[in-house]
Amino acid sequence: MTEELHQNDPRWKDATLGNGQPGDTIGMYGCLLTSLAMVANHFGGNETVASFNEKMKQNNGFMNQWIRPAVISAIYPNIKYQKRAQCENQPAPLAEIDAGLAAGSMIVVMVDRSPDPGLQNHWIVIHKKAGDDDYAIWDPWHSPSAAKTLHGRYGHGSPADVIQEVIWFGGGTLELPQADEKAEPAKPPKPSPAAKPAGKAEVVTANVEGLKMRRQPKIAASNIVKQLSRSNKLKILDAVDQTKVGQHGQWLHVRDIEGDEGYVAAWYVTPTDDPFLGVAPKKDEEAGEPTPPSKLVVKTTTEGVAFRTQPRTGDDTLIERLPLASELLVAESGAESKIGVHGEWLQVKTLDAEGYVAAWYVVPAGSTSPPTQPPSKPSAGEKKLRVNWPDGLKMRSQPEPTNETYIGVKVTDKTIVKVIGEPHQYDDRFSFQKVRTPEGKEGWVTYRDGATTYLVEVE
Repeated sequence: MTEELHQNDPRWKDATLGNGQPGDTIGMYGCLLTSLAMVANHFGGNETVASFNEKMKQNNGFMNQWIRPAVISAIYPNIKYQKRAQCENQPAPLAEIDAGLAAGSMIVVMVDRSPDPGLQNHWIVIHKKAGDDDYAIWDPWHSPSAAKTLHGRYGHGSPADVIQEVIWFGGGTLELPQADEKAEPAKPPKPSPAAKPAGKAEVVTANVEGLKMRRQPKIAASNIVKQLSRSNKLKILDAVDQTKVGQHGQWLHVRDIEGDEGYVAAWYVTPTDDPFLGVAPKKDEEAGEPTPPSKLVVKTTTEGVAFRTQPRTGDDTLIERLPLASELLVAESGAESKIGVHGEWLQVKTLDAEGYVAAWYVVPAGSTSPPTQPPSKPSAGEKKLRVNWPDGLKMRSQPEPTNETYIGVKVTDKTIVKVIGEPHQYDDRFSFQKVRTPEGKEGWVTYRDGATTYLVEVE
């Protein structure tokens, strides 16, 4: 039986979390660290939160106080970082969570812990099912009177609503459910409080991987138009179908973002709350719509890519953060040359809206990895700077302070680096500079963090 650990335990609550600043304590911000420590112990570890904090630091498990969950595998090779999914703007993948639990995985989830407006995030561990529609949890925040289930403690919404992000950890390869149109669902899903009533569903999203779009509303091998991912949104074309969502044996006539039309099994889709602004069918001239300049579809290469109203960064331009592998229809001509190029922006469409994404965070939808670019060549009189930070600077694939961008290279203090291009202002606090080390490594390092400057002129 795994012992519950708590971030607010007096033994370590005042300790600094990771490589953070004084005040970035485990008690304040250590819910994910504590959750990972409990996962480690479930799979054979013998950790306290304090000991696990030290081991994560020793294995480059932090960027300041931000944690890199996948590093648990460096400490415990028997624990696999199996999958991560963001579901902030869609129902949580409960079927996949259930499949992971059934296979012996531990599920670490970020929940919205309060019904107040906005997201008040908190990480917990789901370790088993509790009845048909609840989960037993280990909560890092110790509260003796609190319930031990997800719905019991965070009952201001259904599990599908409250869960905002999911990470699966286990001992092997994770086998997740695929769409099986012939199978009768064990239990019809309960509608979430925030979901649209079935009678008003205009846009739906697939709730399993591999859902098939078909030419006719029947199952046949020769009848498949394409397979859909969980991120795909679909417009229901026939008003009569809007009452069928979730019903076994029913079919929906739909159109996806690429303009493909067909039928999908109604019992493998979920209504979405996002307002639908329309997407043109492939035969645009018949619908009286102008032909779009591009049929190029791209997908995001990392979690949380910003979808913006204008081609620039800033809080005032952010529409939403997109999940990994979100598909976007390019809405401009000649965009192929921009893909993967830092500093370029793409005008794109979702089913809901039109906006811009950074071109260096997308690849063509059929690609499996970002396009590679030759290293930048130094120019005559290239500027040089010196690292001015005792702990050195982490090198990143992109100019942003996230776990996913760290490439495992640290540029040591006093190293003289060559400057590539102009600094990139990430937000009001962080700016980054692309550099090349004497060993030829290229990447982005922190230039400034508030009033602190990490790169100085060479004297």
